[in-house]
Amino acid sequence: MISQEDIQKVIETAKVEEIISEFINLKKRGVNYIGLCPFHNEKTPSFTVSPTKNIFKCFGCGKSGSSVGFLMEHEHYTYPEAIRYLAAKYGIEIQEQERTEKDIEAENEKNIIFHLHTLAQKFYFEALYNSDEGKSICGSYLKERGFTEKSIQKFGVGYCPEGEKNGFVDYATGNGYKIEDIVKAGLTVNETYHRDKFNGRITFPIYSISGRVLGFGGRLLKQSDKAPKYLNSPETLIYHKSKILYGLNFAKAAILKYDNCYLVEGYTDVISLHQAEILNVVASSGTSLTEEQIRLIKRYTTNITVVFDGDEAGIKASFRGIDLILGAGMNVKVVIMPDGEDPDSFVKKNRDTDVERYLNNNTISFILFKTRILSKDIGDDPIKKSKLIKDIINSISLIPDGITRSLFIKECSKILKVGEDILINEVTKNVRNRLFKQIQKSSKEDFPEDTSVVDSLTTQPQIDLTFDDSSFLPLEIRICKMLVSYGTQNFIDVGINENNEKAETERNVAGFIVSELLVDEFLPFDKRCRKFFDIFADSLKNDFFPDENFFIQHSDIEIQRFSIDLLASPYTLSSNWKQSQNIEVQSIDNNKKLLRYEIMDIIIFYKILRLKKETEEIDKQLELCEDIDEQNDLIVKRISYQKVMKELAGKLGIILYK
Repeated sequence: MISQEDIQKVIETAKVEEIISEFINLKKRGVNYIGLCPFHNEKTPSFTVSPTKNIFKCFGCGKSGSSVGFLMEHEHYTYPEAIRYLAAKYGIEIQEQERTEKDIEAENEKNIIFHLHTLAQKFYFEALYNSDEGKSICGSYLKERGFTEKSIQKFGVGYCPEGEKNGFVDYATGNGYKIEDIVKAGLTVNETYHRDKFNGRITFPIYSISGRVLGFGGRLLKQSDKAPKYLNSPETLIYHKSKILYGLNFAKAAILKYDNCYLVEGYTDVISLHQAEILNVVASSGTSLTEEQIRLIKRYTTNITVVFDGDEAGIKASFRGIDLILGAGMNVKVVIMPDGEDPDSFVKKNRDTDVERYLNNNTISFILFKTRILSKDIGDDPIKKSKLIKDIINSISLIPDGITRSLFIKECSKILKVGEDILINEVTKNVRNRLFKQIQKSSKEDFPEDTSVVDSLTTQPQIDLTFDDSSFLPLEIRICKMLVSYGTQNFIDVGINENNEKAETERNVAGFIVSELLVDEFLPFDKRCRKFFDIFADSLKNDFFPDENFFIQHSDIEIQRFSIDLLASPYTLSSNWKQSQNIEVQSIDNNKKLLRYEIMDIIIFYKILRLKKETEEIDKQLELCEDIDEQNDLIVKRISYQKVMKELAGKLGIILYK
C-alpha cells in the first residue's frame, strides 16, 4: 500500500501534458493542447489536454481522466502501478509495504500476467549471460549477427535454455506463481509436462509504449522441419499482436523529431537500424499491417516509409496494408533494399552514414512505386491493364486530400498512358461510393445521449411538463457540475431577517444544494449523479468541502471520469432559458450574486420537475385506490404539490401547463 501523503505528492507533481506527450503528439492551441485521440480512430484532432485543470478529454469518443487515469486506460496500469510510474518519472520516493505472497495472490489476473512477463524477461536475460548455453549463444549467433553488447542490453534480448526444457516454469513456480497463471500468460506449452514456450530460442521482449513487457518473439537456433523459425507469444489479456509495433517504445521520440517512421518487418531489422543510429524505426513483427498499428504510428507522425526486402512477391502481398495507411490520411513512401538484402544484412555490410544516405536517396512515393511495379506485368494485355488501372485508382481514392490525389493522378496518367480525365472520373466515383458507405454506416450507429442542452425543457417562458425519467438527466448533470465547479465557493442569498427586512447573507454553494435536495428527499435518479451527490453529502457532514482536484484525482475511476466530463464539457442551460429569466449571459466565476441566480434557477426548476412526477404517481394511485379516506389523503397531497409548484414557477416567472 502507498501512503495517501505520497499519492498526493505524486499527483500534485505530475503534469498531464508531459505524461501524455510521451505517447501521442500534442500541439499547443491557446492554453490547451490538442492531438489525435489514442483511444479511437480519427482524422481531425478532438483530444484535448488542459494543463490548468491537469486533465484530458476526448470530445470524439468521450474518454477523459487525469495523468493517472490516462496511464490506467492507455497502459492498463492499476491505480498503484500508475502512481509508481509517475513517482519514478518525477524522482519521488514513495514508502510502501513489501508485497507478500498474499498480496501477489490478491493481484487480478491481468496484473499477474504482467508480472510473469517481467519475471520471464529477467530469467531469459540472465540465462543468456549466466548459463553455459547462453554464453555459447551470446558468443556465437548474436556476435555473428553483429549485435553489440549495448543493443542486447537495450532491447533486453535473452535466451530460453533448451537443455532444461521447463527452466522458466520451475523458476516462476518457485517464485510463488501458479502453473495455471503461467499457462494463461502463454509462457508454457502443456504437453506431457509444462515445457517452456520459447525453449531453445533467443527471445526478443515485446514492449508496450511505456516499456512494459507484453510478450516475446522467439528465434529458433537449430533448423527444424517441425518448428517455425520465429514464434510469437499467443494472444493473452495483455498481448494483442495486431495492436503492437515492435520497438515503438524506443522509437517514439525519434519519430516525433524527424516526423517520419520507418516500418520494417522483423526484430533484427529494428535492432540493426538502431545500431546504425536510425532510431525512428518500428516493425510489424511479421504480421499483416493493421488499422490499430497504423493509428499507433499516426500519434507521432503522418509520414511512413516502408522498407522492403528485394522480394517482389512479398512487396505485392503488402499492398493491402499500405492502402490502409493511405486511407488513414498518411503519406507513404517506400524504400527497396538491394537484391538479396534486408535492413539487417544491409546494415552489417555498410557504414552508418552509407545506410542513412541509401534510405534518404532511394525513397519513392508508394502510389508511383505501386504503378511501376504492377505495370511491368501487363505487357499488351488490355484486361490486365484494366485491372491494374482499377487497382491504382482504388489506392488513389483512399487519399483524403484532394490536391494530393490530383498530383498522383497526373503522374500515374503519364506512366499508364491513360488520360487524366478518365482517371479523375473513376477516382471521383470511388471517393463518392466510399463516402456514401460511410454515411450509411454512421446512420446506423448508436450515438451517445446528448446531455449538454436542455432546450427541450426551457425554450420559452411557458413550460410544457410532458416528460419521462430521462428529462431529469440534464438538470441532474448540471447540478453536479455546479457542485464540482463552485461547491467550495459562497454566494449572496437574499432573504427576510427577523425584523422582516430584506437582508443579504453568504451561503456555501455545496451546502445549499445538498440541504435543499435532502430536505425534500429529491435525490438524483441517475446512478452516477447519485453517487457523486452522496460523496458531497457525506463530506459536508464532516465539514469537508471537496474541490475539483479531489474529484479529478479520485481513486474511483468512474467518479474521476464523470468529474472530468463535467469540468471539460459544456453542460449548460440554453441561452433561451437565460433570456426567459432576464438573466444576463456572462461568467459566474467570482460573481457571488450572479452565482445565486444560476443555483436558484436550477434547484427550483428541478424541484418543479420532481413535484410534477410526484403528482403523476398520485394520479396512478388514485386510479387503483378504492378506499375513500386514502383517496382524500392523496387528493390533499396532490393539491399541496400543485400549490408548491405554482409558487416555485412564480419565482421563475414561468407558467406551467399540461
